[in-house]
Amino acid sequence: MSTTNPQGFLREEMARKRALDDLKETLVKRVAEFLPEGEKLPKELGYNQVKNLLPLTSMAATPREITAFIEYQMGRDEKAKGWSGPFRGQRFGDALLSEITEVQRLAQAKREDDNAFALTVLAQFFGFLAWRAKYTESKKENRTQGGDTGGR
Repeated sequence: MSTTNPQGFLREEMARKRALDDLKETLVKRVAEFLPEGEKLPKELGYNQVKNLLPLTSMAATPREITAFIEYQMGRDEKAKGWSGPFRGQRFGDALLSEITEVQRLAQAKREDDNAFALTVLAQFFGFLAWRAKYTESKKENRTQGGDTGGR
């Protein structure tokens, strides 16, 4: 896209924003299904590791870079307690890679062959997943009303 046509650029960005807004409800639902209440992440994987996926989406040129990073993390996890840890009958990384494929399909259906949009959709998904991971961690820690609020 050329920067010599600012109106075209703005029009394109507005179209991306509308397409993303159309997907947000679906993404939130997918995250809740991927990490349902009561489901635990692998022992050494938590909110921070999920949250660390967010900056990758802004540095990547293609969604394949994200999947390569997750595969790398799985390869490093020799004790299978993090990215390769058990999660719903498979390794967490494999489950997440499958979910990423589905999220990419949603992005493609809205804006075909637009890597920037696909990465934006993945960033939104990872943000929602980080929120959900924080919530499930709080449930795992059995926080109760009037107890520790985590600094809130």
